[in-house]
Amino acid sequence: MRILAKTMTYGLMHIMIAFFVALIVSRDIKIALAISMLEPFVQIVFFSIHEYFWNKSHPGIPSPHKGCCATGGLIDFSPLGAFFRRKSA
Repeated sequence: MRILAKTMTYGLMHIMIAFFVALIVSRDIKIALAISMLEPFVQIVFFSIHEYFWNKSHPGIPSPHKGCCATGGLIDFSPLGAFFRRKSA
């Protein structure tokens, strides 16, 4: 539940910052609203494309977005990694 609240507040902050920057640049509330509503969605699309190509170009590095228990290499991205460490051979 905390991650959802954090995501929602970050999204709201992102939209507000985009609005104020667009308002300062354009000096038009309608344009600022349009940009601030459109820009975060465009960012999501391009972030997804970036992640796709990043994972293709770095196949041996585990992605932290592959579930709660994705582990491997020297970095443990899982939130419970300290409790569920692999035993060394």
